[in-house]
Amino acid sequence: RISAPLFVVSTVGASLLNKQITAEEKREGWMAPFKADNVNTAEKRKISAELNGLYGIYTEQSVRKEDFHVLIATDTYQGFSTAEALKRFLQAEGLNVLIEKPEGLSTKDTISFERGIKGLVKWCEEIIP
Repeated sequence: RISAPLFVVSTVGASLLNKQITAEEKREGWMAPFKADNVNTAEKRKISAELNGLYGIYTEQSVRKEDFHVLIATDTYQGFSTAEALKRFLQAEGLNVLIEKPEGLSTKDTISFERGIKGLVKWCEEIIP
């Protein structure tokens, strides 16, 4: 059972951008159907791999407003755009969310990836007790 506030760090991929949406969802804003209070956790988990992981922490409980969520984005337009969309969604749910984008973190090449991971490790050492 979860009792103390959680500090949750989630990586952000591209599954959200690859989601197939209907024409109606495009007109309404594709995440609009999932913002309703009556949409259960299982349905929200289907939106993307990132939300599946995050909501998986809570099992079937409601998300908790006292928890703090950090989204780790790649240092790319696609990575940051995905993280921004997730951040807006989670903030609309009432969650505390911030995006961390380690400089250079991308899968463009091994050197960029290693540099970005080193930045992420340094950030973790500074932030996480």
